[in-house]
Amino acid sequence: LQFAEFLQSVADASILVRGDEAWETENYLDGLSTAVTVAMVAFSPNYGIASTIRITARFETDVKVDFSVEHFQSLEGDDLRWYGVVAFTGIGLAVIILAEKAYTTWARVRAGLDVNVMLLAADVLVQVVLPLVYFSLRYTQRAASKNDIAATVG
Repeated sequence: LQFAEFLQSVADASILVRGDEAWETENYLDGLSTAVTVAMVAFSPNYGIASTIRITARFETDVKVDFSVEHFQSLEGDDLRWYGVVAFTGIGLAVIILAEKAYTTWARVRAGLDVNVMLLAADVLVQVVLPLVYFSLRYTQRAASKNDIAATVG
C-alpha cells in the first residue's frame, strides 16, 4: 500500500469523522481548514505488532506534508514469561557480580593491597548498574506492551 493509495482510499470513503461527528467527504475540508491528519492503524496478531501511519498536511502559503510511522510490539503469555525469566536471570547475575566485587575488594583491603577505586567504579557501573537498569526498564516496558497495543488498536 503506497501513501497515495492510502490517501485515495480516504477520498473514496463516503464519510469522514472529525471528533465524534461524521462528515460527508466533500464537506470535510473547507476554506478555513488549516491542517488535516489521516491515520491508519494496522495490526499483525501473529507477531503482536501494531503499526500506525499518520500523514499530516498543513495549509499555509503552501501545503506542507509530513508523515510518521510507529510500531508497537507486544509480549504476552508464554513469551512474556520467558522474557521475565531472562530478565530476572540477568538481574540475578548482576547481583552475583556485585557480591563478587564487594568480596574481592574487601579481601584486597584486608590483605593490605591497593584498590583502584576508579577501575572498581567503572566495573560496577558496566557490569552491575547498567544491566540492572536495562533489565528493569525493559521488563517494565515489555510487561506494559499489552496495554500499549490495546490503546493503539482499540
